[in-house]
Amino acid sequence: MSTGCHSVSMTAMPTSKRLRFGIPSLLLLTALAAVVLRLTHTSGVVELTFHDLQLDPTSPANDRTQTIPAAIERLDERQVRLRGYIYPSSVFRAKGIKRFILCRDNNEPPSATCDSDFVIVQMVGPAETDFTTRPVAVSGTFAILPNPPVVSRRKLFYEIAATKVERLD
Repeated sequence: MSTGCHSVSMTAMPTSKRLRFGIPSLLLLTALAAVVLRLTHTSGVVELTFHDLQLDPTSPANDRTQTIPAAIERLDERQVRLRGYIYPSSVFRAKGIKRFILCRDNNEPPSATCDSDFVIVQMVGPAETDFTTRPVAVSGTFAILPNPPVVSRRKLFYEIAATKVERLD
């Protein structure tokens, strides 16, 4: 028998041993399981989103150790995949691009608003890509920059040494 609005209990057990899970608790556990499944891809590649990369807005802007989330700090030098757009003003040619800035994918062309909405992408080895206005997925080694460069008045904290750029149509 349930005494709460959204609780589940096992009545066959004595009162002291009853298990009660509220709907919000079950939703939270489900959401956490989804994040774990999303972050750890079967191939060992971590599926990142720009939302994961968001900086802590309450920490001082000059304190890198408190600005970058601890979960992201643990991804330094790991293989990742990140979806976004090639920022148009970061490239100066249409083909054979070796370096560009990837910006947040809001299901619309580039419109990033904060520093963590940008990631530097450096193609490694013979890998290169072509410019597209369509979303792309970048795969490679994730790095947190010790001395973030300022590009177009934005501090860029992250870089991906990319081995692959997939066009997502």
